[in-house]
Amino acid sequence: MRDLEQMVASAGILILEGELPGGERGRWYADKRVIVLQSGMSITRTRCALCHELGHAFLGHDMSTLDPVIRARQERQADEFAAERLITAESYARAEAIHGAYLPSIANELNVTLAMAEAWRELWIRKGQNGVRSTTTFREMASPVR
Repeated sequence: MRDLEQMVASAGILILEGELPGGERGRWYADKRVIVLQSGMSITRTRCALCHELGHAFLGHDMSTLDPVIRARQERQADEFAAERLITAESYARAEAIHGAYLPSIANELNVTLAMAEAWRELWIRKGQNGVRSTTTFREMASPVR
């Protein structure tokens, strides 16, 4: 969490806790350079929400669009930004070695939300890392060459 807080501080972003509408976990206010996080969340949810909102900030999303296509793309981009900072191929491979391909257990092992683990796996597959198209090879990809 400290590394995320340092990232926030270096970007001149203020983090506040409060009550957000509609079950939101976080919100980026570009004009004020403020991230508001829902009060009372677990450390895992807080960490994931903070990193997601940082994604909006670092990707230059102003969050004012009402276009649902643009909005969905911005949310996906923020999830991917967060997932790439919270999960490594090596940590995912270790979690998968313990839990198989069962994503809820992998997310728990990685101390991220299920949505964040899903975002990481979808991004990895979409990027086609070294031709990998199956989660069963994540272990092999992260293992040192012998």
